[in-house]
Amino acid sequence: MKTPTAPQPGYPVTANWGREVCDALRRMRLQAGPGIRLSQTPEGTTITAAPAKTTRQDVVSTDPACMARVVSGNALSGYKVDLYADGLEEDSTGTGTLFFPEVAAYASQDLPAGSVLLAHPALLKAVEGLSE
Repeated sequence: MKTPTAPQPGYPVTANWGREVCDALRRMRLQAGPGIRLSQTPEGTTITAAPAKTTRQDVVSTDPACMARVVSGNALSGYKVDLYADGLEEDSTGTGTLFFPEVAAYASQDLPAGSVLLAHPALLKAVEGLSE
């Protein structure tokens, strides 16, 4: 696809150049990569993070929610967390990856390491610890 030539210092930006830019933008099409979903409507395109694919045994479904401390990670790939089923005053009872699909839409607002959260089993993939 031919794109308009970038304006040079000292040369005017013409209306024709602006039309060429608009035409080039209209010809472009968004392509979703891994973990990204596109929804096209008459009003435009919505870009969202696709939910992580898990199998039923990946999800800790029988344990109650527990405290989790963020070790590392981000909203798109999940947060590595230490789990504290007996409270933060006790030793860690396991590790896991915590997913926040709604936070992934605002990936520039990642949680810092050391953040403490209440981890619900539906959003948690257990790595070790907690009952399987």
